[in-house]
Amino acid sequence: MSDFPAPNPTDDHWFYSSWRPAMAYQYLAVCIFDFILAPVLVGVYSAMFNEYHVWAPITLQAAGIYHVAMGAIVGVTSWSRGQERICALNNNDTSAVAPVDAPVDPPK
Repeated sequence: MSDFPAPNPTDDHWFYSSWRPAMAYQYLAVCIFDFILAPVLVGVYSAMFNEYHVWAPITLQAAGIYHVAMGAIVGVTSWSRGQERICALNNNDTSAVAPVDAPVDPPK
């Protein structure tokens, strides 16, 4: 048949456990660029070459749907992760409650 081992459902791939923080960091980076770095760089460019340029935030075009979408993704996933942790606490499952980097003590 196949030479590949069957996937183990208990082993989480790094992407599966890290996509929520990655989305939040990506959104933070986009907001920092769009609202802090780009306006400053455009202002510096305008001052250096005596030309007047105004930065129009890219993410606010199309009625800011980017922020609505990212707010929904980051907000709903953080809420669902909170629900997962609450459910795990109610079921005494400490493996789902501990952070990814923290060691988990085996049940006694």
